Amino acid sequence: MRHVVLFGLGLLLMTVCATLYRILHLEWLRFDPVLVLSLYSGLYSRALPGVFLVFSLGVAADSLASTPPGMLANGYVLTWLIVRWSKQIFVFKNSQALLLLIGAMSLVFHLLVITHLVVMNIGAGPIWICLKSMLPNIIMNVLFALPCWGMAEKILPSEKTDKSSALLMR
Repeated sequence: MRHVVLFGLGLLLMTVCATLYRILHLEWLRFDPVLVLSLYSGLYSRALPGVFLVFSLGVAADSLASTPPGMLANGYVLTWLIVRWSKQIFVFKNSQALLLLIGAMSLVFHLLVITHLVVMNIGAGPIWICLKSMLPNIIMNVLFALPCWGMAEKILPSEKTDKSSALLMR
């Protein structure tokens, strides 16, 4: 049930952000709440409900953004898988490590989307223009991630000690 509420939070944040960007004419400067919720789900959620949450939020983001079907959903799921894999190696306990993770995974997500656009031969000009526009989006994701993370924490609390941190505490 908590994943359904987290899905609702993602839909609400997506629509509020899209509306604000349209009203303020800031389409080039975007915070991606689905990416942040995907990263949160990758770190703190069980596998099956987490991947369903991320995929369904990605499909909703695809329909809201009018992108090619599955483009954002595939990027979110692949980013979620990378976070799940990195959780086995690294321990993300403090906020600086989480912000570094959000920045790095935001870069990875944007590179996945650009790669998808290049493969599909869709895009607005040379690839370096897309790479230039990634930096403001990555900064926005890092700046607004902690409030979004806090809302997600209230809905789906993280386990304070998981296997990786318990092994390191010994």
